[in-house]
Amino acid sequence: MGGILQMATASPVSAASALAGPAISLAGGLMNYGGARAAGTASYNAGLYSAMVAANNAVLENRQAGMTMEAGEVAASNRGFQVKQQVNQEQAQQGGAGIDSSTGSAVAVRAGTKAAGMADALNIRSNAANQAYAEEVQATSDQNQANLDVMAARNAKKAARIQALTGLLNSVSTAGTQFSHWEFDAPPRLLTTA
Repeated sequence: MGGILQMATASPVSAASALAGPAISLAGGLMNYGGARAAGTASYNAGLYSAMVAANNAVLENRQAGMTMEAGEVAASNRGFQVKQQVNQEQAQQGGAGIDSSTGSAVAVRAGTKAAGMADALNIRSNAANQAYAEEVQATSDQNQANLDVMAARNAKKAARIQALTGLLNSVSTAGTQFSHWEFDAPPRLLTTA
């Protein structure tokens, strides 16, 4: 019994074009994967930079609050010295004018000057404390922003990984679908003649 071996072959052009679709899908998926990972890393680094800036701002605001309080104390102390000088000047003027500076309205005038000076010093301290408090609140806000920036950076990196893997899986799926639609010619078979 003789037989003829018949080879069924696909043309090289149709085979190459059939493989090109899945190959391009896979290549595109790999490029998307790399791009998504790079974008995630860039977002992560930008978030960390923003966090660092906010944390540094918090440190500066806290330092500024301390300096504001110190400046307020110095200003209040200086006002106290000015008041003492003013009271002593009033007493000298009263004595020079022949007024008894130890009784009556002379004492009341100096007491009023002292009271006004004390009120000024209290206002200076209060204003400094209010300003320092505002700076401390801003420092807390900056530190909270730094914490949020770090969390956002970490989430951006995770999201980019998920997006990269999803894109890669979609490309593999597309390539598989394209490849499964390619029709293979029948394998070689032996034809028998009767």
